[in-house]
Amino acid sequence: GVYAALWFVSTGDLQLGRAGFGHITLDGWSEAMLLLHVACTLWLLFFVRHLQYCTIGGAVSQWYFKRKELGRFPVLVAFGTALRYHAGSVALGSLLITSLKLIRWAFLFL
Repeated sequence: GVYAALWFVSTGDLQLGRAGFGHITLDGWSEAMLLLHVACTLWLLFFVRHLQYCTIGGAVSQWYFKRKELGRFPVLVAFGTALRYHAGSVALGSLLITSLKLIRWAFLFL
């Protein structure tokens, strides 16, 4: 993730200012690709985090409600259940969280 972001930034032109100072300017395409890369990276980060929450919730619910039928690997079973039945919901929720975070950050910095 970081290497790709640095690659996008390195495609810009260096504008020199005072001695030892400067900044990089990007064209419109590079800025759009950098923003898309940041958004996809955040979406993946939020997806993994909330899949972890779903897995832990499933394992705890198995422990609480099915103590006598509990298998050897309840976390692995809960992870499989989360991936098989709840991955779409987690992906949609993480997409909504990502889009709202990006809008929030845009209003914060503008």
